[in-house]
Parts: sequence; structure tokens; C-alpha cells
Amino acid sequence: MNSLTKRCGAAFLSGTKAVSECGILCFSRHWTNPVLWSHYAYKHTGLCLGFDVPDSLVQGVTYLKQRSQLDRRVPARGCGGEQGTLFHAKFEHWTYEDEVRRVVRLKEAIKKDGRYFWPFGNDLLLREVVAGALCNVNDDQLKRLLGRRAKSVTFTKARLGFKKFEVVMQQRGFRNTRRLAVEGKDKKRTWNSTRS
Repeated sequence: MNSLTKRCGAAFLSGTKAVSECGILCFSRHWTNPVLWSHYAYKHTGLCLGFDVPDSLVQGVTYLKQRSQLDRRVPARGCGGEQGTLFHAKFEHWTYEDEVRRVVRLKEAIKKDGRYFWPFGNDLLLREVVAGALCNVNDDQLKRLLGRRAKSVTFTKARLGFKKFEVVMQQRGFRNTRRLAVEGKDKKRTWNSTRS
């Protein structure tokens, strides 16, 4: 075995261990890109959660044209220490996400039905809930679900922009913006909204 093969073999084993011990919390710096809503919020019918996360706990994603060498991507000591690029690199076509990530130890997470969840706390403060443009959940339902935590959370209804390809705040809030107009015998759906 040559030294590159040994080094890559060791990097692969180390990377496998790191992946099995670590989880990644992924965040976008903004919620206005419609592609994010299409990919991650079930075509604008879902929710976006906005968190306050200390800058010292997250690292920006590096967007690359090509993969870096395997041994440079692997974390030095699992979830602790130097992270390498394994957890913080993506193909350049994902730049629209403007993503930051936090690597966490899975043994510190909450495991339920084979999935891992990171608890809310001082290092992950829920501050905003944005309902997608096609989301049927209203702010009263969200407040009930959050209970006492709702007092420190801002609730926003989103809509698609009129002049740009973006998602923006619906100025009318969570009011039902659909109305059914009847013209003669034909029923026709029309959409009411304010222009920005």
C-alpha cells in the first residue's frame, strides 16, 4: 500500500467514525429565497423556524467546484477540535442557501424513533416562526403549540414577491387572503393581496 492509500484509508475510517458520532444543525442566514421554501418546506406549505445561535457555535459553509482531498476533509478528533471540511463543504450550486452549520455530538441529543433532535436552550433560542405562503396553519394554532415559549417568538406569514423572485412578509398577517367571487353562474377564485 502506498502512503496516499494508507492516508486515505485512515481518513475514510476516521470520517466514518466522525459521521456516526456527530450530527449537523443546518441554518440559512435568511428565509427569503423561494428555492429554500420549495426544497425544505414542502413547496411553501411548511414552516421556517428562526433561531438565535451564538456565532461562536456555527461555521459558514464553503461552496466548492470540486471536492477537496479526503484527508483534509476529515475532522481531527471526531466532533471536537478542528472540524476539517467534511461537515462544512458543499457543491457551489448550493450557494443560494447561505448556510451556516453547527456540529454536535449525537450522544448529547435527544433520540426518538431513530431520529436525533437538539433541544432548545440558550445555544438554540427559537425567535421566529414563518409560515409559508401556502401554509394553512395560523398564528393562533402556532401559539397554542408553543405554549409559554410563544411569548418570545415573532410569528410571520410569508408570501411570494410581486416584483422579484423572493419570499417576503405578508403585510396582512395570517388573515385568510382567499375569497370566492361569484360572477354570474361561474365561480371564480381570485386572490387579494397588497402590492409592495
